[in-house]
Amino acid sequence: MTSSNDIENKMTTLESKTKGIVDTRVIGTVSDHLYDGVTEIIDNARMQVSIYVNAHASMTFWKVGKYIIEDMDYQTYSAYGKRILATLSQRLTTRYGKGYTYSALTRMMKVARVYNDREMFATVSQTLSWSHFLELITISDASKRLFYQHFCQTNSGLLIS
Repeated sequence: MTSSNDIENKMTTLESKTKGIVDTRVIGTVSDHLYDGVTEIIDNARMQVSIYVNAHASMTFWKVGKYIIEDMDYQTYSAYGKRILATLSQRLTTRYGKGYTYSALTRMMKVARVYNDREMFATVSQTLSWSHFLELITISDASKRLFYQHFCQTNSGLLIS
C-alpha cells in the first residue's frame, strides 16, 4: 500500500511540473488511501461496539435469571411461582418492550443455572452471543456442552445445532 508521504511527494512533484494542474489518478490514489483508512477505523469501532453490547446484554440477561432464581428459590417450579413469573414478565414487557416474555425469563434462569459461575460466564460472554448460550443450554451433557462451547469460541462463533 502506498504511504501518505509517497502520495504527498508524488503530488508535490506533479504540481511543480504541471504548475498547479493535478493528475486525477493521483487524486484517486489519495482518495482511495483516505477512504481505506477511514473505513478501517469505522469498521473496527463497530466491531468493538458490537462485542461490548453483546457481552453486556448477555450479562444482563444472566443477572436477571440469577436474581429470579435467588429471589424466588424453589417457588419458580410451583404454580404460585409460575404466576409470579408471568406477572413479572408482563410488567417488564410493558416497561422495556419485547425480550422479557415468560419463556425468555425461563431461558434466562436456565442459562444462569447452567452457567452458575459469574466470572466464568462474564469471560465466556466476551466471545459468545446470547443465542449461543440459548443453544448450548439445550445440551444436557456438560462435557458435550463444553466441547461445543469451545468449538464456537474457536470457530468464529459458528454453532452446530
